Amino acid sequence: MALIGQGPDELFGGYTRHLGVRYGHLWRGLPGAVREAAGCGLRRLPRAEAVQRGLHSLDEAARLVRFQQVFSLLPGDEIDALFQEGVLPHGAGDAILDCWDGADDAVARGDELGAFQYLEIRSALPDELLMCADKLSMRHGLELRVPYLDHELIEFIGPLPATLKIRHGSRKWLHRQVCRDLLPADVVRRKKRGFAVDVVDRWYRESLEGQVRDTLLDPASLLYGVLLPDRVRALVRDHRDGRRDNHKIIHSLVVLEEWLRRTPVGLP
Repeated sequence: MALIGQGPDELFGGYTRHLGVRYGHLWRGLPGAVREAAGCGLRRLPRAEAVQRGLHSLDEAARLVRFQQVFSLLPGDEIDALFQEGVLPHGAGDAILDCWDGADDAVARGDELGAFQYLEIRSALPDELLMCADKLSMRHGLELRVPYLDHELIEFIGPLPATLKIRHGSRKWLHRQVCRDLLPADVVRRKKRGFAVDVVDRWYRESLEGQVRDTLLDPASLLYGVLLPDRVRALVRDHRDGRRDNHKIIHSLVVLEEWLRRTPVGLP
């Protein structure tokens, strides 16, 4: 059995997206002309995919829709545009909203960050990170326990004001204050290292002429039974040329293709 540290990012606001959620009201409070001018400049930054998605979501008035756009790898219309005609019903790229049916009242209460974290802890965390950790550990006969996700801890931290989670742009503020007396200073101040940047994007760069090419640029790939090759190749090309950071959606498409090749299932 092993203890893992999953949970503090979701509970205390440790992700970059939490900054946008925490301070989004400041952006929406600016005059429209100022937002438009600033947004045009920010969108010209190289590989500003996260910035573009952030600005797109911050301008959305409805809270649930705003959160959905923060979570998504791509805006719903871009996801729909990847698929061949007739494969998905119209608007399927935004179908995640159906999974949150019934959460409206809980999300409407409290501050913006607390509402967003409510969805994270009840959807993205168990359906993605905890599931992956469980599968990987059980493959090797290892039991994992997540002490940070004790229900009493979640119930205590969840309602805390956003000022205790993100303060003056510092993420996981309260968590760092608690850990100052328990951990070395260099550990407490250490910059967060994301799995996607350290592993996924490096894998992409190293395999640009290998697996990615063979998988996504091969017209015989099985995923092109439902996806449009030109759209997928544009994602790869924009990422390779540094125009957009598409490593998350590229990784997802490669995994889909590998699954199709190993699973005896037919596509429509």
